[in-house]
Amino acid sequence: NTQAVGTVEEARAYARSLVIGGVDAINVSNNMTDEQLSAIIQVANEVGVPVFGHTQNIRKAVELGYKFQEHMITMAAAVLDPEGKTTIGLESGGVDLEALVDPKNFPPLIDHMVKHGVYVNPTLVAQWSAEAPSGPALLRETTQLASDLRTAAARPRQGNDRYRKTKRTR
Repeated sequence: NTQAVGTVEEARAYARSLVIGGVDAINVSNNMTDEQLSAIIQVANEVGVPVFGHTQNIRKAVELGYKFQEHMITMAAAVLDPEGKTTIGLESGGVDLEALVDPKNFPPLIDHMVKHGVYVNPTLVAQWSAEAPSGPALLRETTQLASDLRTAAARPRQGNDRYRKTKRTR
């Protein structure tokens, strides 16, 4: 389930409600501000719940404490706009940002991510395997695996007592 959040306090409150509900991880979207992402990371870190998903710029997200990157577009955005001053990581206009990056520019960013213990799930299968001779079989296998993982992930763990004991306000 996802919920649009408009403010930092809404992001923090939603993250707390997810933790109370017993989630194993919090998935974020690249339409969040750095401040909203930071609030969610703070809540998650307090209780040891990982935050993963999509960010506009992995370099900026890492500086906020983000540890689990999904897809490669956020790395391309970080190389093309290191300071995160544009919305290139939010809207690519149908352009494959990775194709715009000179591969020689990735090592400093990769070093930064390794230094901060960031895990990367490049999610290359759907995008790059379509042309491969074994692509259809690989797609079937990964679709089945994803289905199995969704079933496993749908079982909530025991809720986190840290936020159950706090006073909930609306």
